[in-house]
Amino acid sequence: MSSLFSEGKFVAEYAAYTAFKAFLRLFSYHFILKGSNRIGEWIFYYIGIRRNIALANLRYAFGDYYRGQAVEDISRKMYGHFSRMAMEMANMDRIMKRIDHFVQIRHIERFKEALLGGKGAILATGHFGNFELGALAMARAGLPLTLTIKPLRNPFLDRKLKDFRRTLGTEMVNVNESSRPILSALKRNRVVCLLGDQDVGRLRGTTVEFFGHPTSAPIGTARMALQTGATILPTFIFREESGIHVVEVEHPLDVNYAKHRREKEIRRITQTLTTDLERWVRRYPEQYFWVHRRWKSNPDGEWLYSEKG
Repeated sequence: MSSLFSEGKFVAEYAAYTAFKAFLRLFSYHFILKGSNRIGEWIFYYIGIRRNIALANLRYAFGDYYRGQAVEDISRKMYGHFSRMAMEMANMDRIMKRIDHFVQIRHIERFKEALLGGKGAILATGHFGNFELGALAMARAGLPLTLTIKPLRNPFLDRKLKDFRRTLGTEMVNVNESSRPILSALKRNRVVCLLGDQDVGRLRGTTVEFFGHPTSAPIGTARMALQTGATILPTFIFREESGIHVVEVEHPLDVNYAKHRREKEIRRITQTLTTDLERWVRRYPEQYFWVHRRWKSNPDGEWLYSEKG
């Protein structure tokens, strides 16, 4: 009985998504994005999904103000950013048809140069900007991209998104499964996209400094690079005030592949990537994913997230 209820719920969610997407077709893309800011404000003030966690993270990182701006204002803008992301995902097929009007990619040649080595490349990023759009834009630009993903809870929506990703030539690997598919992709000289900014605990990650506070970060990017010889390229996407997204491909990370240096190198690489992400978050704090418990492994995590919804 419960399985029938769940399936019915998933069907209803998918039908609502389809109807919502059809409704959006009635309006221009820019009108939709303008309205999404209002929706984000409404969510912040009246629903407040994980709002307390976002505010706790922002205060822990910046105090009550950052560059004269109250963290409550940054959090409100972040919900507007999330709302715009949702609108963009619902309009992704429209965006991809005119991708040059919506996304600029800087220094994509750095990936092409890295692939000349024949050992693959790792696109190292975090939950910053519209990272899904950035990855798909790079796949559309011709990169042989392999995405590490968490399947959506709704199987109908999950299948729809996977089918769309495949039309752009992307491969998908379940992030919860073994590392073998990732290793296989790198050996086939593909670009693997890895997000490395969630607290995965002390046993699965390594301790790094993020905004001056110790926390856990996953070591997968460093470990995969050292195991395969793949090049690591930190890459970040951000939205400018005009609404245009910019993908910035930074210089390849310097990596010491010597086996006797592996453990120290894993921590150094992970810290370097965390510092790179922090630099971008400081520039555009409202475009970061502040709603997850980023410092839960920190000794302060117990009080930081106590009774935070």
